[in-house]
Amino acid sequence: MITGLLYHFGRYLVMMGTAVARPEKWKMYGKEMVRQMHDIGVGSLIIVMLIAIFIGAVSAVQFAYQLDGTLVPNYYIGYVVRDLTIIELAPTITCLVLAG
Repeated sequence: MITGLLYHFGRYLVMMGTAVARPEKWKMYGKEMVRQMHDIGVGSLIIVMLIAIFIGAVSAVQFAYQLDGTLVPNYYIGYVVRDLTIIELAPTITCLVLAG
């Protein structure tokens, strides 16, 4: 039992050593990194835009509901939702979608 445990622990240490070792071919890793960035970035562009549209619509409805009956003009809803979406929500939601 102990020998099996030591054997697997040793294999784990060897695996971790190869995981943090310097790569043999830097050119291959550079190309693969660029390919992965392109696939993840461009591949998730449609879903990011779709989520942004829905978040903007929900924000506009909620903001219009909160302003109901006040003396604030309705065209401020567009300004506030634009600023909210572009400045605050776009980076956060994009990061969440890319991480998912």
